[in-house]
Amino acid sequence: MSAIRGVLLAGKFRTYHELNVMSHEDQRNTLIVELAGHANQPVSHFQSLSDAKLAGAGAVMVFLRETKIRDDRALKSISDDDQRNILIVEMGAQTHADGPTLQGMSNMDLVLLALGNMFPGALPGEADRRGVWIRGVLLAGKFRSQHDLNTMSAEDQRNTLIVELTKHTNQPVGHFQAMDNATLAATGALMVFLRETRIRDDRSLKTMSDDDQRNILIVEIDNQVLKSDGHRQGARLQGMNNLALVRIGLGDESYLRSPGNPLRPDPPVLFTLTLTKFVCTDQSDEVDLLVGNTENDEPYALVFATDIGAASPAQPIPNGAVNSKMTLVGALSDVSAGEEYDAPANLIWGLSEAPDFISSADNFIVLATMMENDSGSPDQARTVLETAAKAALLQNVGLLTANRITRAELLRRIAASMNGSMQLATAGIPNPDDHIGPIQELRFSQAELDRLRVEQGSLERTLTFEGDDANYTLKFRFTASS
Repeated sequence: MSAIRGVLLAGKFRTYHELNVMSHEDQRNTLIVELAGHANQPVSHFQSLSDAKLAGAGAVMVFLRETKIRDDRALKSISDDDQRNILIVEMGAQTHADGPTLQGMSNMDLVLLALGNMFPGALPGEADRRGVWIRGVLLAGKFRSQHDLNTMSAEDQRNTLIVELTKHTNQPVGHFQAMDNATLAATGALMVFLRETRIRDDRSLKTMSDDDQRNILIVEIDNQVLKSDGHRQGARLQGMNNLALVRIGLGDESYLRSPGNPLRPDPPVLFTLTLTKFVCTDQSDEVDLLVGNTENDEPYALVFATDIGAASPAQPIPNGAVNSKMTLVGALSDVSAGEEYDAPANLIWGLSEAPDFISSADNFIVLATMMENDSGSPDQARTVLETAAKAALLQNVGLLTANRITRAELLRRIAASMNGSMQLATAGIPNPDDHIGPIQELRFSQAELDRLRVEQGSLERTLTFEGDDANYTLKFRFTASS
């Protein structure tokens, strides 16, 4: 299974049961033919793409087609890159993100963003950039259009999904009103999956509860996995949430490769994360009060990294609770606006100054912040913020593993702890160091990790920091190797 399966299913190029009996190569070739039929490029262009890039190109095309942003005739007249640019314009209208940020995202991440995924670099609580899958469910179910959703509040979207769920189950409005957004979205996703794949029609769905619908999908997924590797996973599937079941149906194997599953072990791949470039768009020249001259910025970055996946059954405390670190990169000297600078040698991940494993994208947490050095100590800032981040992690990671808080809330609490220590971290005489912009998450998707595991390649990601009259972009490189 791969994301190619999900693209073929979402595009209605093959049915769910047809895909269950198709080999990966057959699925790949089918998507190549469909892309050539929905772009102005030949088969050979798409044959040259890796599975990940092929799925990404297909996801963009299917999104534009299924949302009726472009019809078949219009798609046939343009290239896959033209289609990507159309989606970037749409995402600008939806998220109000700047062009360079969107241009730096992969095709698959652009589509996931359109469906409500967390915006790379956003922290929970940034309401205009927060992940809300309810949007994606309404879009995939064709209950509202892309442009309709752009004008709807989060509450309107939630209420619309509640109404649709009552129409497609035998349960009352109150049952769904009691759900939080994440549970509501996952329940809707499961219903939409059964409906859009025609496993069940509207009349049939209306006769059953959301739990009945869940059990139907578990049976279907169990048969899907059986045909894929010859093993049934029914008991394990019962323990998964609704969104995980839908993602497996779309070809996401990450849930079947989790620790303790000998049928789908993760390949022995190690990862590194480094900060490669500082790009100065604007900098806060200041007059030194003692000397009287104008000084260029001396920026530095601080990046906290951890993997909160459990080490082993014998070590129930998550790795990240005892193994995490804050990396100091810089300070650079004599930085001027409009220039790009190589970052000093650094290794943000792994933890022991060497390549390391990552259990999953959701378990991998990276938080970055930027400073401008005046009279403070970058080393002191690193020590103070690392202590604050580790303390918050230790205090709250158990709540996450017990499902008492969400991952988003864990990140918010770590960032809040760091912000609470910022005055001490930046202290200096006569002038404290300047904190540039808010703390941001450097986020990677499970699809990106899986792709890197297979391709043994690298991925570039950027974060932009703005504040105190300064504007910087940090460039990161995420690399996998055996």
